[in-house]
Amino acid sequence: MAQTYASYDLCESHITADAVAQDSVALTTIFADPVTEDIYHIEQRASEGGRCVLMSNKTQKEVFGKDFNARTRVHEYLAGSAIAYNGTVYSSNFTDFRIYAAKDRNIKPITPEDPNKLYRYAYFCVHPVHTDLLVAILQDHTNDTPRTVRNSLCVVNSSAATVTPLVSTENAESEFYATAPIFSPSGDKLSWQLWKQPGMPWEGGQIYVADVHYNSNTHTLSLSNTKLVAGEANNLSACCSRDPGQVSDSVWPYIAPELPIAEVVCDGRFLTEVPRL
Repeated sequence: MAQTYASYDLCESHITADAVAQDSVALTTIFADPVTEDIYHIEQRASEGGRCVLMSNKTQKEVFGKDFNARTRVHEYLAGSAIAYNGTVYSSNFTDFRIYAAKDRNIKPITPEDPNKLYRYAYFCVHPVHTDLLVAILQDHTNDTPRTVRNSLCVVNSSAATVTPLVSTENAESEFYATAPIFSPSGDKLSWQLWKQPGMPWEGGQIYVADVHYNSNTHTLSLSNTKLVAGEANNLSACCSRDPGQVSDSVWPYIAPELPIAEVVCDGRFLTEVPRL
């Protein structure tokens, strides 16, 4: 094949920006089922318009199928869209904003229909005893302005496909539920993080812990004895561990950039500082 010569500014390459982008796959999330220890990941495929595909590392197949986009618009972070627990995978679908559950190739929506896409869900956690109940961040866009969008914690009943409120913001303009809630192994405690705007999470993230109560008549959850255990608005930030292997019924590890690693006693009575390694 004869060589073609061209000046520096006119040389044409067979490698184009479009070709590189279409062949790229971005790995956005990796997570594990704490019961089965199966591993899953979410990959964003440029060749499919940026669709987020939830893959099982065990089967090397999509969990939810070709029409599913495993993405949430809560906080617009492209995070917190999926978890797995005891063989069931839960994910928000970007197409209709509902949460879906998949197990043994059976897929079903577990939140109500929302034709106007007013409600967004993210950062789910499954109750370790009543495993058809999940706690999630709910972002309500009924009044869709930056000052009136409401962030809260809700309970999702995956058997009945219903959603009930759990913790609501007192001030929609200032309180911002940031990262996922997490249960203690017994399910008797719940921890979550929020921060107060206009601060950012690394400036004043706060950790709360509350007692969890199960109502057998309504098959839902409620909280009591809510306590702020770490962090101070616009002054000291704390981020709670979400690793089930680190959380016990009495202690949650947390990290504050300005302090050594510390452990939070669930009832909020004291903090024990653990020196960094």
